[in-house]
Amino acid sequence: MIVLGGRVLFEQGDAASAQDRFGLGTFDLVLSHGVLMYHDDPHQFVATHVRMLRPGGTLSLLAKNADSQPFRAAREASVDEAIRLLDDPQNVGHLGLRTGAQTLQDLAEMAFAAGATVRSWAGVRIFSDTPDDIVRGTDLEKVIQLEWLAARRDPHRRTGALLHLLLLRGIDLSLLPS
Repeated sequence: MIVLGGRVLFEQGDAASAQDRFGLGTFDLVLSHGVLMYHDDPHQFVATHVRMLRPGGTLSLLAKNADSQPFRAAREASVDEAIRLLDDPQNVGHLGLRTGAQTLQDLAEMAFAAGATVRSWAGVRIFSDTPDDIVRGTDLEKVIQLEWLAARRDPHRRTGALLHLLLLRGIDLSLLPS
């Protein structure tokens, strides 16, 4: 446990241990980065994490982007895998573990079903996702600038290997497009 300034408490753990220790609806912010892809029931995973938030709290969720998976497979010279991934977002990742992926729409629907609103979202690892990407030999600061600029712009952000969503607990209709 780390306490900063007597006001911010950081604890590492899973949802079950946090619920046991603190109860439901007690957190202002919950971070789940790169974890959803390893769970068999993503709907339950999102719902559990949303329930941990107080009303108005934020879930920072980093998930594998199902829409980008065929592109990644094709870039890595696996056309058969790219064809398969067009219809099935499950695959074995670079770590050798079976993972799942969701589209932005999937994640938004899961959030809404759990009582949350997508506050904002960005694409992650748009140009620098695979080991043979040409940007690897480029100045790191320029690559970071490129990724940051593209992360928040359509259509580029939709092609990121990962999606980063900020989910607000509660249904905030003012966030919907008019």
